[in-house]
Amino acid sequence: MIIIHAVQGSPYTSLHDFEISTEDNNLIVSGGTYTRNMSEVYTNEGNTFTIPSLGETVNYEIWVTKNEIILITDSSQLSDPVDRLAWFQVPPNTQTLDEVNIQFMKTI
Repeated sequence: MIIIHAVQGSPYTSLHDFEISTEDNNLIVSGGTYTRNMSEVYTNEGNTFTIPSLGETVNYEIWVTKNEIILITDSSQLSDPVDRLAWFQVPPNTQTLDEVNIQFMKTI
């Protein structure tokens, strides 16, 4: 399930038009643009991330960086971060992302 945290955005501060959805164990980030201080920081055509079903609990985050949208785990190193789009925890042996609470930061 996708839980949306809607925040007021502005091109003068930060604003993005990315959306997310799930299909089986895939997390899909739509194409969009991230704007900060009236400057386009990053534009993306869209990404699909396959989330593996593991035998242990894993924390994931989706980040916009200066060069890409990336999926990291809680043990990853992050370089050139711009903003976090989503975060979620996948319990052991999860079959589909419909079973996972995915927190998504949406600017409106």
